Amino acid sequence: PNRRVVRVMPNVPCLVGGAACGFSCGELATEDDRDIVKAVFGTVGMVVEVDEHLLDAVTGLSGSGPGFVFEFIEGLIDGGVRCGLPRSKAKKLAAQTV
Repeated sequence: PNRRVVRVMPNVPCLVGGAACGFSCGELATEDDRDIVKAVFGTVGMVVEVDEHLLDAVTGLSGSGPGFVFEFIEGLIDGGVRCGLPRSKAKKLAAQTV
């Protein structure tokens, strides 16, 4: 009670400056709080404000999304290897493709 709260969902690409961060402000959060969140998380990627009830969707999409992309890349690599490419070359091709 009587606390300013901001929830943020960053994702793994923040490690390389390519994050997609969603955030939601509580009822008592101020415009300054919003600006701070945008400034801090903007240094590691994109920042989008959403309503609180949508933050779970952000978690599923951009929070978990990179993991699915990595699995997809692994599938591309495996497919390339099955077609005769050396794994190192298939990896380079798949990573650049995505």
